[in-house]
Amino acid sequence: MQVTDTQFKALVIFVVVVVVGVVTRVRFYGDFEFPREPRRPTVHVGDLLDVSEKIEGSTDAYELHLQEDSVTFGVGRVTLREMSEEFLYQTDRERRVLEVGEGVRILDLKLTLKKETPKSAYNAQMMLTIENRSKIPVAYKITTSLSSGDLACTNMVHVAHNGIAILPGASTTRSECSYKKDRTLIISKVETVQLPTLGYYYLSSIRASEMLGTRRLKGHKAPLRSMACDGLQSTRQKIAIERGDILWRDIVDFYARHRCNTYSFFEGYKAFQGDGEEKLPALSSDP
Repeated sequence: MQVTDTQFKALVIFVVVVVVGVVTRVRFYGDFEFPREPRRPTVHVGDLLDVSEKIEGSTDAYELHLQEDSVTFGVGRVTLREMSEEFLYQTDRERRVLEVGEGVRILDLKLTLKKETPKSAYNAQMMLTIENRSKIPVAYKITTSLSSGDLACTNMVHVAHNGIAILPGASTTRSECSYKKDRTLIISKVETVQLPTLGYYYLSSIRASEMLGTRRLKGHKAPLRSMACDGLQSTRQKIAIERGDILWRDIVDFYARHRCNTYSFFEGYKAFQGDGEEKLPALSSDP
């Protein structure tokens, strides 16, 4: 194919433009230096934890948890003011003795001693049914012993129940001892704390252990397994409970106001003696 003068000139111009462009590009990038990549900021885990704790320790975060948990547990709207009120505490130290088949009303509770054989037990047991006769949820602690001594009860079967709190009009049944004729139950002390409904679920979510100081909590079952968590973990706190430095009422008061999978009880916390006595959430001042 024959190339005309016009086509040849156009081809030469094109080649010149390409060559000039290539030379210019090489020279340009040969002299140009890109800015260095900035250093990545150093982030310490401790700093992140401090920030996280400050956020969780804020009133805004606490109120957000209240709204989320009110939906989780299916209760009505909960306010910061409601959770900041004093919870009525009552105690009865009158000694009472119950035989199987007998019942007694103490504070907001109706207590009835029965003879029953749980599904997983071979023999009959003494079972204490606890009914909340009030119109508000209550936390309870019933201190009992057996006329024959507690050693006779080591082989009993613990039935699942709420060993910490009861909704209004509801009841729960716990194991006391294996049944034996003429064996009686001695009730030496009863304590109750009135709770808001969300407080009932918060408190019931802790795995009962030495923290609540009673031998009848092995069968305790939290309302929602996904929310269940340990209340106390340190040996120091358990020793403080044994000494009487930490009271049952104090622990109940704290966990009725705080979700246990976010906030932890600390030494020095005391049950509210008046409405709005402390800021929520309550946090330890120790580092």
